[in-house]
Amino acid sequence: MAWDGKGDTLTKLQRDEEAITAYQQVLKLEPKSSAWQNLVKLLENTGQYEDIIAVCDQKLRFQPEDANIWNRRGLMLEKINRHDEALIAFKEAKRNSEKILKRKPADVDSWFQKGLALTGIRQYTEAILAYQNVLEIEPDFAPAFYNLACCHAQENNSELAINNLRKAIILMQIKLEMKDIREFYQS
Repeated sequence: MAWDGKGDTLTKLQRDEEAITAYQQVLKLEPKSSAWQNLVKLLENTGQYEDIIAVCDQKLRFQPEDANIWNRRGLMLEKINRHDEALIAFKEAKRNSEKILKRKPADVDSWFQKGLALTGIRQYTEAILAYQNVLEIEPDFAPAFYNLACCHAQENNSELAINNLRKAIILMQIKLEMKDIREFYQS
């Protein structure tokens, strides 16, 4: 889609306001587009949390069972201190993740989204189990290690928090190095 490409180009040129407009146009034309994630990143970088919530609400009209959208909505509601609404969003994300996991118990994204939701409702012990399930399926998933570190820190287990944070950092460094190598050989 032309607007999506325009948004990507404008983002690379750091013309954020124009990129936001382009991604908004994508969503008007194609409400189920994944361009919402790029739009949300830009809006978050510019502190437009209410606008992110509106984008999530728009997406949820078309994808009401998407745990990722519910989690994003919950995180933004937390940022603007609307905690009761955030709790509802996180519970909805958890419910939707569990629904998918009943059909597809090895779905990494659903385990990760469940972990995020449980973290959002501050059920850290259960969140740790969800992130461990992610790592059983995908052992090099750095965000799961990072979130494990955060959960262990919330439970005052600094040793496990530090160990998981180190793993996340190492995996992210490897990922960045691989990206640099790919870009070098593609140029």
